[in-house]
Amino acid sequence: MNMHEIGLRISTLRKQRDMTQLELADKMGVSYQAVSGWERGSTMPDISRLPEISQVLGTSIDELLGNDVQAEIVKNVLTQQTDIYTNDNQPHLDDIIDVAPVLKPSQMDNLIGKVKPISLGELTGLVPFISKEVLGQLAMKAQEVGDIEGLVGIAPFLSREILDELAVKIETVSGIGKLVGLAPFISSKTLGKLAAKVTNAGNLGELQGIAPFLDRELLGELVLKATTNE
Repeated sequence: MNMHEIGLRISTLRKQRDMTQLELADKMGVSYQAVSGWERGSTMPDISRLPEISQVLGTSIDELLGNDVQAEIVKNVLTQQTDIYTNDNQPHLDDIIDVAPVLKPSQMDNLIGKVKPISLGELTGLVPFISKEVLGQLAMKAQEVGDIEGLVGIAPFLSREILDELAVKIETVSGIGKLVGLAPFISSKTLGKLAAKVTNAGNLGELQGIAPFLDRELLGELVLKATTNE
């Protein structure tokens, strides 16, 4: 979405109505610096204010935003018409990433929920704009289909609780070796419990990948226990 073009439209429509930036600012309840930023294309109005801006300038949201794909996404989010997105009518991921900075997290959560499933690898560019709750839900689904590599890419943005839950599920299904990439983000308590479980099963060798992330004292105890039981 081209903010410079939107800014130019705001400026043109304001001048057509013979309004100063200060007058538009007063009508909108913002500073004239804010209006100046809009018109220069350096900032974007809060999309919740677009209907009001359109009304003040005597235009429509369509005319204000233009007809490009990104503007259409914003308009659909604003008017709560994201249900139009079906398997045959999906916005491109790059377009969603482009509009993400101007959408609220709740709006992004809703939009992501309406489009086709996105792999965690594709989701990386959107992670900063999605709530932890929704990201956690997507992470759980990804684990179910074995997208462990994708989980590593978004791990810094997941809650510790979700990561610990994922770690237990992954170890149960795929073994503790699959946790190497996620180990730096898993709590030491959960990682220790999983390491103890593996050791008790007589599989001390499987700890090699995650050993650097285990508490040294615990690791020593596990090695001692394993060698004592041999």
